[in-house]
Amino acid sequence: MTATGLAVDAEWLLALGVFAAALFLGIGVGQAIPAKPAPIALLLGVLSVADIIWIVSGGGSAMGRADEVLNFSVQIGTTSSSIGTADLVLAAAVAAHWLRRDAGIWLAVVGAPIGMVVSNVLVSASDVDNLPLVPFITLGWLITGAWYRRLLVPQSADDSV
Repeated sequence: MTATGLAVDAEWLLALGVFAAALFLGIGVGQAIPAKPAPIALLLGVLSVADIIWIVSGGGSAMGRADEVLNFSVQIGTTSSSIGTADLVLAAAVAAHWLRRDAGIWLAVVGAPIGMVVSNVLVSASDVDNLPLVPFITLGWLITGAWYRRLLVPQSADDSV
């Protein structure tokens, strides 16, 4: 497809649409969850167990045209990386939830990427080619939760660690 002399790839547009839809859906989910730690912890725990069961039972990435909708892929040079659309929704939900708790933008956006980096390091360092991502997003949320508590509850001068 060409628009005003600019070539636009239909698959790129589909990926952009899927990304935007996942982002907006995740923000909606994050806004719907009460701004307390327990509800998001319960959601992350249940989804982590479900994701582990899915991967262990042989479930994996979608194939063919469904892959373009169910996975968001980024091609960099000769390598590509993909993330499930549901994982994007969850990452956006976690970020929106942190913002509802007035945690600040940096704390809101770093949790899921921390988990994703840990997941990618484990994949690179092992022979495993498919890990459940939700437990790693949960790990990122736990790390940012500890960071949030540290920022929220100032340490007194005589508390040395």
